Amino acid sequence: MGNRITFLGLFFSVLYALLIFKVYNLQIQKGDEYKAQAFSIHRLSELMNPARGSIYFTDKNGEMFPAAINRNYPTIYAIPDEIDDPARTAEILSKIIQTDKGELNKILGKIPDPYEPILKKASDEQVNSILDGKIKGIYVKQEPRRFYPLQDIGAHIIGFVSSDNDNPGGVYGTELYYDKVLSGTSGKLNGDQIVKNSVGGKDIHLTIDRDIQAESERILTKLVADYKAEKGTVIVEEPKTGKILAMASVPGFNPNDYSKSGIETFLNPAVQAVYEPGSIFKVITMAAAINAGAITPETTFVDTGALVLDGKTIKNWDLKAHGKVTMTEVLEQSINTGAAFAGKTLGNSQFYNYLVKFGFKSKTDIDLPGEVIGSLKPLEANVRPIN
Repeated sequence: MGNRITFLGLFFSVLYALLIFKVYNLQIQKGDEYKAQAFSIHRLSELMNPARGSIYFTDKNGEMFPAAINRNYPTIYAIPDEIDDPARTAEILSKIIQTDKGELNKILGKIPDPYEPILKKASDEQVNSILDGKIKGIYVKQEPRRFYPLQDIGAHIIGFVSSDNDNPGGVYGTELYYDKVLSGTSGKLNGDQIVKNSVGGKDIHLTIDRDIQAESERILTKLVADYKAEKGTVIVEEPKTGKILAMASVPGFNPNDYSKSGIETFLNPAVQAVYEPGSIFKVITMAAAINAGAITPETTFVDTGALVLDGKTIKNWDLKAHGKVTMTEVLEQSINTGAAFAGKTLGNSQFYNYLVKFGFKSKTDIDLPGEVIGSLKPLEANVRPIN
């Protein structure tokens, strides 16, 4: 019996010694090796993943202003193989980064494991706590992330990329429309050797003028508030070239913190919504009628304040009669009855054909995703009257 106890004691002593050696081998002798592996993984990721191209706004002088760029942010990561007490480390770390310690314990308890990302885009306070605490096996490094220096200016145009760091592709706006151009080409591996380096993404230069965009948003925000409107949109176009100089929509959002905004905010009404154009459509009516020879700018019309058209009575916005007016004056004073007269003189079929030629049934193919086609009903369709 004594020999058996002695044998068991010797067995467990040897087993314990082997365990101590294993821990020593992992924590001390191979510590540098695991750090090297972690660095190698990080470096390999840098070489394989191309740098995303930038997005720029311009102005009338051709000066460029960065609207979407890459900026280094601190990432907190762990080398689990170096951690003596995962539970204790998880408890300390959870208080710093406000994360469930149970989930952290699972991550930190992985062995063998030379690298585990813990928190992307850590705050300065969190980074300082990690560095000051000198928590064994927990480190901080810098990694590139998308940054939008103009904050909420032009957000609907610029868009944003996914918060998924393993797949940070564009999911909205220009970031989505030109995602392939901005993303570049990833490198290729053969085993653990890089056989093809990554190719960085290309930059995108937009016609948006930063100053006009900012001023458009400022004015629009004030008007929406003054009139207690739910939303508003402004588009500024250069007539001779068709360049879009500004495209403002309210409410907006900050693409750096887009997750804080409701999903309804990510509808860009300038391209993703249809609306009844109202009085600005008089310009289209007049242009079509003049081009077809149905009227001239000097054609006169006697306005009595109301016009019956297809059984519907059309009145002026000011409920006044303007008497004898030219078509030029109809536009100047926004006279509803005069515009209706021009459309009637042109004729339904010709008017409809001109609307198609003007592109109201087609996309403009603007460089933004989700553009919708205008709703132009057939002539025989029954439509509700416009008040």
